[in-house]
Amino acid sequence: MWDNRSRRGLSGRGRSLTVQLVPASERSDNLTAFREPWKLDPVKVSAKAILRLPPSNTHPLHHFTEYFYRPSLQVYAVGHTMATDEEKTGEEHEIQVQPEAKQKKGLWAKWKAMMKHKVGGKVPVWVIMLVVNIVLVITVTLLLFFVILPAVVQGIVNASAIRFTQIEMTQPTQTSFTLNAKGVLSNTGIISATISPSHDPPTGNQKRADGAVPPGALSVYWEQKLIAYTFLPVTVTNPGNRDTDLNITAGTVTIFDHDAWTAFSRNLTNSDVLYWHLEGLVNVKALGITFKNVKFEKDVPITGFGGLKNVTIMSFSLADSNSTHIITDMVVRITENSFVNIHPLGDLTMDVVFRGAKVGVLYAPNAQLSTGENFLIASGHLVGDHLDELGVMVSQYLGTTDTPVTSVITGCHGNPILADALVGVGFATSLDSSHTNLIATMTFNSIDITPQTDDTVVLKSNTTVTLLNPMGPNATLEVISTRLNVTLMYGNLTLGTLVQNATVVQGVVQPFQLDIEGQVELANNGTEWGIFTVDYINSPSINMSLVGVMSSTVRLSVGQVELTNQAVHAVVTLKGMSGLQNTTVLGLDLPYNAPGGGVQLNINVSLFNPSIASMDMGYLYFDAYSNGSQIGFLAADNVVLLPGENFMQMKGALNPDSAAGVVSANDFFNRYIHGLSTISTVRGRGIAPNGQKRKVRPNWVVSAINALNIPAVITGPSDLKLIGDLDLLDLAMTVPGLVTDTTDNGIIPTRSGVSAVFISPFAFPLQVVEVSVQMDMIYNGTIIASTIGSSPWLPAVSNQSAQQLNFTLDQTSLQVKDRSGMSQLMSLLLNNPNGTFTIRGTSAAHVITAAGNFTLNNISFDSNVSLAGFNGFPNGSLVISTPNVGILGGSPGLINITMNMAIYNPTAITMGINGMGLDYSFQSVYFGNVTVPAQVLRPGWNYAVGQGYFVRPNATTPTTPEINFLSNYLGGNFSQFTLVGNSANPPLLRLALGQLTTGVSFPGQPYNLTISSTLNINLLAGSATTQLTLFNPFPSVYSILRLQNFVLYPYGSTTAAGTINYSFSSPFAVPANNGSAVTGDIPITASSSGLQTLLNKPAYVYATGQLWFQVENQPGQNSTGPCGPLMFNYSQVIAVK
Repeated sequence: MWDNRSRRGLSGRGRSLTVQLVPASERSDNLTAFREPWKLDPVKVSAKAILRLPPSNTHPLHHFTEYFYRPSLQVYAVGHTMATDEEKTGEEHEIQVQPEAKQKKGLWAKWKAMMKHKVGGKVPVWVIMLVVNIVLVITVTLLLFFVILPAVVQGIVNASAIRFTQIEMTQPTQTSFTLNAKGVLSNTGIISATISPSHDPPTGNQKRADGAVPPGALSVYWEQKLIAYTFLPVTVTNPGNRDTDLNITAGTVTIFDHDAWTAFSRNLTNSDVLYWHLEGLVNVKALGITFKNVKFEKDVPITGFGGLKNVTIMSFSLADSNSTHIITDMVVRITENSFVNIHPLGDLTMDVVFRGAKVGVLYAPNAQLSTGENFLIASGHLVGDHLDELGVMVSQYLGTTDTPVTSVITGCHGNPILADALVGVGFATSLDSSHTNLIATMTFNSIDITPQTDDTVVLKSNTTVTLLNPMGPNATLEVISTRLNVTLMYGNLTLGTLVQNATVVQGVVQPFQLDIEGQVELANNGTEWGIFTVDYINSPSINMSLVGVMSSTVRLSVGQVELTNQAVHAVVTLKGMSGLQNTTVLGLDLPYNAPGGGVQLNINVSLFNPSIASMDMGYLYFDAYSNGSQIGFLAADNVVLLPGENFMQMKGALNPDSAAGVVSANDFFNRYIHGLSTISTVRGRGIAPNGQKRKVRPNWVVSAINALNIPAVITGPSDLKLIGDLDLLDLAMTVPGLVTDTTDNGIIPTRSGVSAVFISPFAFPLQVVEVSVQMDMIYNGTIIASTIGSSPWLPAVSNQSAQQLNFTLDQTSLQVKDRSGMSQLMSLLLNNPNGTFTIRGTSAAHVITAAGNFTLNNISFDSNVSLAGFNGFPNGSLVISTPNVGILGGSPGLINITMNMAIYNPTAITMGINGMGLDYSFQSVYFGNVTVPAQVLRPGWNYAVGQGYFVRPNATTPTTPEINFLSNYLGGNFSQFTLVGNSANPPLLRLALGQLTTGVSFPGQPYNLTISSTLNINLLAGSATTQLTLFNPFPSVYSILRLQNFVLYPYGSTTAAGTINYSFSSPFAVPANNGSAVTGDIPITASSSGLQTLLNKPAYVYATGQLWFQVENQPGQNSTGPCGPLMFNYSQVIAVK
């Protein structure tokens, strides 16, 4: 045993342990009993033992000692040293055991000596003991395998039990079916075993030709009769006596005795539990040993269907019936607790039995029967063999009484092994009542209510009835006669009772018509009937209920039956009189002031009664109201209300008696002129006014008249037009935006005198004193501008007889809505002789009448307006006046200029613009531009000073067009310019001016640039010079550069006296603003005769040639230099000093 001192050394690696060796025969469970262990001889020995450590992650003390206590080691380790190389699971370790002390003789030595002893001196004792042990082992083994173990196996098999939890019978044939089953095999012992048939099943599980049960099969007995057999599947039992699942998949059960099987099947249907007795031989293999032909015999409980008692009709319908058959469709739920499932049960045919009489047949294809809920879908038809019972059953089904019926199986197809067993099986159930309200709809085609007294009324009606045919729309259901016993109800109010045999007046095939005529006994002295009548008059529809029973004789496809006490709960929807809301005034006349005050009011009324009722109302008086205020009265006599349209005449007066009434009258006028419907309500009086005596009528009639609250619709003419064509007499607009703007705010201040056609809709005098307008300007169908809100109230003058209205539109601005459209309209008016656009809007008017002052609102107008256009400023419309041009200064390539311009506006339009930019050209060459500053273009002539530039076609070299223009201009001659609008215009005018092309005459300046010439002639030298006095009419300095090709003629002579070709050494400047300067001597080239001519000192000389000059910078002008050199053809008569 382990030394207590060594226990703490067990857990570490490479630790040692002290043990002692004692004889194995002295082993004891109580190791502490060793006191003086016997010691071996004191010799140095080395004993080895191989130890496989137990499968554990650690090697506690008990694992190690357990191995050393095995008898096979023949030693016990106590008191010696043991060394281990490694303590790891699954490895072999070599253990050195070395003695520590000398051994003494003990029992072991004595035992060895005894074994060596020879019996009879020949045979050792150990040999004899060995033979005896061998014989004993063989004997025990034979008994174990051939006697004991078979008996044990049979006992275990006998003690086992089978319990099924599910059985499925499927794929039935004439002799067999397929079995799928689940169950439990219990009490199979502690050792796992394999159970299999003693013989293999025959091929295909076919029944033997001799009919005998094949070897290895389990015979199935019921009531000690062999009914079938099958083969047990190979099953391996669980050890430890645990339950084993028994699964039979696609097993074949062969019917041995068809009659016995049929008897079993019928009992399976009707019983709660049955027992199968299974019997056969099996093979059992356990511990590697197979025990053959072990008898297998078990009683197995089978749960039956218990008589199919839990059967419920889930749905029942006759809706698919036709003219020849009453078709039944139903779903039956069969709830089963049995674990037996039959798939399929088969195609079933059944008889439906009520009160012992067959009333129908059913067919249920592909029926199944499983554990739990099963749904049998069946169809069939009712039969007319027993019409009385059939009538009672149908009446109860349609009524409130549940009907017990029984379905009896008369045939089964598709399951040969159950067909005979199921015939005659019946299952009882209850057909729930459907609580069918047989009347689907009831419609009164006409109704005549004749009052008699406060307690009775005669009700007459032609009524169309549609029955809810429970057999469907194609089934025969003909009503031959019917009797009503009903109470008339209005909501929760009981009106009275009606008992009558109703006459079928139009055919018996539904829908059919009944004539109902009878006396209604009114409840509570007709009080509730009076409430019903008032609501009937004032409501668009009203429901009256007929509650009770009816009995009818009907003809079905199977024959004539009586349907008794069928519930009636018919709601008849009566189209009410809707308070006679659809009342329209067909004609309105306000011819004169009424003698008693106000205005005489005569109207013709169409009063539509939408109901089916006729009623004699007699005399009627009304108070007329509008918007809750009384505005007058009306009266009518001998009123008879018939279904449909009724015409009557009403007379009275429009005479508001309060401020609220005047407001209502004002509203009436506004709605009338706009063609709108005005609703004036008339309220009835049941009692004649002023004490007039009339025939006394029942109280409910008086209540009905007092309840009248009829709206009379007065509609003004739909085509009424108060304002006709408009003329804008003197339109004035200010176009927004500067010439440098890319856009503007689009607001155009506008003013114009307006003349409009005004047509009063009334005969009495009406005067307009003020108007306020809101309008849209429309061009090409698009709103291009609208007034910003409505204008202020503007004074107006109207002439009703002349149909004229005049006012001045002022303090109003237009907001541009469509810039493109507005630009197009501007272009139309600027570049064409006339333009047309549309003015559309509304006006409010303050009017004065003899009945008071009113405000008429939203008077619409829509008129085309034509205006004379500027026609593109044709020739003569733009004039550059003389003196015309101011040269302000020059710079390279251009000259700053001003122009005095006159612009003729041929229109009635006054247009304010913030500048106008024009390009001008001469001889098809661009010469520059001019900008007219902010200007108001009024009708007629307008004057402005334009500023711009003369742009040289070539900045450094004179060109022919330039020479021609300068020659004309400086020579005092006209030049014809072409003007074209450019982009330097207000945004809304850029399109218009961009499309403008016109001509203008550019006059020459009227001043001579040379004032006089002083001649100096030296005949002796043969030379002559002149000094010229030059004039500058412009605001800018110009300088003379050269006189080229000048020819001098004495005035009136065609003979040249001399020529000048002279270039100034530096530009000769002439002061601005009418300044003058005298040049130095300019040489004249002349012949002797020419000198003589000049010597004669003519008063005038005609000079012609080319003059070169430049325009200097204007003082303060930031420029890189003058504009030049410029050249023009110059001709002038010059005074000679």
